[in-house]
Amino acid sequence: MSIENPLFDKKRFAQILKKINNQFPNQRDFAEAIGVNRGYLSQYMNCKLENPPTIKILDKIAKNSNELISYDELMEVCGYKELIKEYNLLKEGDLKYLDLLFEGKQFDDEKDKIIELENIKNGLQQYVENCYEQIDYLQQDDLYRIISADNIQNYRNDIRVTKEKINGLQTMIDKLKKKRNIKKN
Repeated sequence: MSIENPLFDKKRFAQILKKINNQFPNQRDFAEAIGVNRGYLSQYMNCKLENPPTIKILDKIAKNSNELISYDELMEVCGYKELIKEYNLLKEGDLKYLDLLFEGKQFDDEKDKIIELENIKNGLQQYVENCYEQIDYLQQDDLYRIISADNIQNYRNDIRVTKEKINGLQTMIDKLKKKRNIKKN
């Protein structure tokens, strides 16, 4: 059982898919047009999936919607716009991200926030190390070029994005430390 994505409005997404589906002779044709199988599409139309499809699929849906909905609107319904906004705040080391990250948590001072951020950063650094280990493991097999090339690329993408997050966290830590030192003086 997957965890529900609170940013994904699956009911609204299902309604949108049903409207677009009505533009096609049948569901199979719609599914083929967007590059998925009919069963997968049906699960979204019946609110059975908790997480949105990839942005690549959303692009295909928008392009095949006969202008019933834009790609931007689909990104919003699926929660990607908010995730991208949060990611950009994190990547830039913007302290506004702390409000999202620590929503509902109480801290006595900046030191506690710094400790929490250091713990998150350390977890992300461990994840990067694990990704590198997986790449090494996949490359040991002579067949990796055929079987594992996509997996290796996915790990490399994860490493790149995670390093951006780590850098953003470090920027926030540095800002909080500076803020804390100013308060002490």
